[in-house]
Formats: sequence, structure tokens, C-alpha cells
Amino acid sequence: MSTKLDQLTQDQSLALNLQDTETYIHPALIQTDLSPKGRALVVIAPVPAGTVLIADTPYAVVPTVPPDRKDEGVICSNLLCRARVPRSGNAAHCPRACMLDVLWCNTHCRDMDQARHNFECSWLKRYGDEIRRKTGQDDLVLLWIVVRMLAAGFLEQNTTAEVNHAQKGGAKGSSFPWEDRFERHWMAIESMRSNREHWPRTKIEHWRYLVKEYLSDNQLLPGLLDSDDMLTLICKAMVNTYDLYDAPTGPAETQRKQGPAYGLGVYLRATWVNHSCLPNVRPLS
Repeated sequence: MSTKLDQLTQDQSLALNLQDTETYIHPALIQTDLSPKGRALVVIAPVPAGTVLIADTPYAVVPTVPPDRKDEGVICSNLLCRARVPRSGNAAHCPRACMLDVLWCNTHCRDMDQARHNFECSWLKRYGDEIRRKTGQDDLVLLWIVVRMLAAGFLEQNTTAEVNHAQKGGAKGSSFPWEDRFERHWMAIESMRSNREHWPRTKIEHWRYLVKEYLSDNQLLPGLLDSDDMLTLICKAMVNTYDLYDAPTGPAETQRKQGPAYGLGVYLRATWVNHSCLPNVRPLS
């Protein structure tokens, strides 16, 4: 990977660590393998009901509000903000008008997010509306979250402030009390399950087509993996992302009407909650 490091301001690079600063993980919560379920989260000490186990921050987030829901706010593209931004009003837009879905609360949020957006901007301008028109909103959201995952990994590898911080002992090893139990950054992405072998062949072939058509141009996306790894990353995004709602989610019998999702996020620690086996925890907004 390569980049123009002069485009990466110190504020933008430090955001990589600020994200994890906001993450809380209960000290009794650990990762383990539970046969036959597989990877899971368990507690190693008594924890009262109602206790917060994880307050995770997203590795990547994209808006999922389609253009026809004009009255709904779009999530701010600044990963450290994530507020809902009205489509009309004083929202900050991309100077290159790459895509109407890209909004920030103000110019400060846009400046904080500029390095990450520089990664995706040309790709969105070239393909964003085309993907929505040709293959649909769901495929756009899926590919966009993959691109933002790549953007985060790209910045991690190419930001001098992150490297300098690590050399001083601040970013690796002992910065956060949970680092001995949970991985950070792209390393956590690499550890995710893709369940690629379990997806229907028709799905795999469709995603393979999407990779060939939209995720193969290194001029637009300098951080691309090879085509097979890109396909695996799509599978990981399908398995390890959360829809974001205005209301808390949980078992159908306990949740109130939550309405349509407004975003999709990758949460590196929360994704370990095994949602396929009736867990006794639930996410809160």
C-alpha cells in the first residue's frame, strides 16, 4: 500500500486511537470456544443482570437511508461523531459531490474525516450511484461498508502518527485494559469468521461479480486485496455487521417497534456475541 502522507493530519491519525478510547469491555468478559457452538463470549465472574458488558465503537459505518426516505437524517460520515444529519440545512457536503449520501455535521467533522474520505471519494463518485441503479441499495451498502473497512486498514498502515505512538509504547500492548482479551484494528478484521463455505453458491457468484466489477481498480482504491480475499472480506461483512436503529433491538417479544435501519456498522468486539444461539444479552442503541 502507498499514500501521500502529507494528506494525513495528526488529528485524523489520532482518531484511530480515540475510537478505541471510547470502547468499554467489562473486566470479567472474555473470548473463548464453546463446543459445538464455536467462538463465543463468556464471563469468568458473577455479573448482575442488567450490567453493561460491552460499549463498543464502530470500525466502520455507512448510512443506509435510501434517497426516497428524504425526511430522515443521514449518519455523519465522521466516525468519531456519527450523529444524524438532516439532508437539508447546514450539513457539510463533499466538495467533489461524490455522492449525496455523504454528509457531515459541519466542516469540522468533514476535516476530521478527510483522510478516510479521500480513500473512498473517487470510488463513490465513479460507482456509487451506478451500483444503486444497477444492482440495488443492499449491494451499495455492502460494498460501501467493505470500502470503509479497507479505508480504516489503509490509514492504520500509512499514518505516521499511529506508528510513532506505537513506538512510544502507547498504541500497542497496554493502552487499553481489554487489549489482552480483544484485538484491535485490522488484526481483528483478519480474525473474523467469514463462513464463506456456508453461503449459497448463487450468493458467492454474485459477490464475485461485484468484486470484479467494482472492487478491482487499484487506481480508485489503493488498498484493495486480491480478488479472492476481497470476496472473503465481503463474506465477513455479511456475518459481522450490525444494522443500526433508533430503538434498542432484542428478542421480538421484548422490543418496541424500531422502524427501518439508518446505518450499518462493523463493531470489532461486539461481533463476538453469538447472535445465532439465543444469547442472554441484547444490544442497546
